[in-house]
Amino acid sequence: MACAQTAVHYGTEKIDALRPGITTQQELIHAFGMPTYVATRQDESVLYTWQRLPGSPLNEIDVEVLSILIDSGGKMNRIVRVVR
Repeated sequence: MACAQTAVHYGTEKIDALRPGITTQQELIHAFGMPTYVATRQDESVLYTWQRLPGSPLNEIDVEVLSILIDSGGKMNRIVRVVR
């Protein structure tokens, strides 16, 4: 899994610096740019998702996805990171 982590487009240093309950919505946009998808939930929390299709030298389809849940107060709640 160490190889997959080094391939993360969004940067492990940026992701490791995020703190639940502290990192703000504005800080996320500054760090990762505008999200690809934004979904507002019934409890007024927001799920930001960034997606990238970088391709690979082996002509395989790679997908890099970073999803972060933001609470109703505008603070990061949880990170979900998928690298394929």
